Amino acid sequence: MSTNMQHVYWAGGHVLMFITGLRYLLAWAVFKSGALGYWYKAAFTGAFISYAIVVKKSLGIPSSADWFTRALADENFQYFGLCIFWLISKPVGIALIPYWTFSAFHVATFVRTTVIPKFFPPTPGANGGPSQPSPIAKMIQSFVKQYYDPSMKLVAYVELAIFARVLFGLLLWRNSLLMPIIYALFLRSRYFQSPFTRQAFASLDAAILQGIQHPQISGSVPQLKTYYDMFKEYLGRATGTVLVRADAPPKPAPAAAAGTSGATH
Repeated sequence: MSTNMQHVYWAGGHVLMFITGLRYLLAWAVFKSGALGYWYKAAFTGAFISYAIVVKKSLGIPSSADWFTRALADENFQYFGLCIFWLISKPVGIALIPYWTFSAFHVATFVRTTVIPKFFPPTPGANGGPSQPSPIAKMIQSFVKQYYDPSMKLVAYVELAIFARVLFGLLLWRNSLLMPIIYALFLRSRYFQSPFTRQAFASLDAAILQGIQHPQISGSVPQLKTYYDMFKEYLGRATGTVLVRADAPPKPAPAAAAGTSGATH
């Protein structure tokens, strides 16, 4: 498959996720998604296509044990593997939100860099300077730059909410034990790789501490703070890190030539 065709399929996968995912999420938000499981499957099929192309381009075809070692440390492969899990599992509506958000930005970037120039070519720059993109392209670029970081922060919080959903789903017999286990392993990787995820954990920790230290709660259960500190210590030992750390700089917004040359989110 040529590079251009890979780019088209990559973009097509994101478009499929964006359109079908939006349809499902709108119904899910008003509790009417029960009969729309095929929209859910179609959305994750789109994500599967896009991530498969990116993983193949960045990691190549599996050929050795070293490939799997590199793959497990690659965030695109992690989202690809999780995508397959969501695709074959019982629908969890909130799980669409991160993938849909990534696709929204990539669709916008694809439209700006590939579609719009065909209909509204850049205008020549003054005095031989660089050409200027059309006003529509500038508007999309400004939108992506303005909302990318806030959206990635939102995704990090949503990913914590997804874990809460599958954990309570286990207690209510709505999903299998495998779902929270797999998602916990995914979140552990996100914690190491994403400053947005670390910031989300830090905010959650601060909110829990604020609740624990409230006079009514601390007065009724003074040992609660000690128990929570012990929980964080055990969690840190189990995951090989501490619960709260937010020191790495965030990633930039998608590049102008997003294509299949880099991360998908």
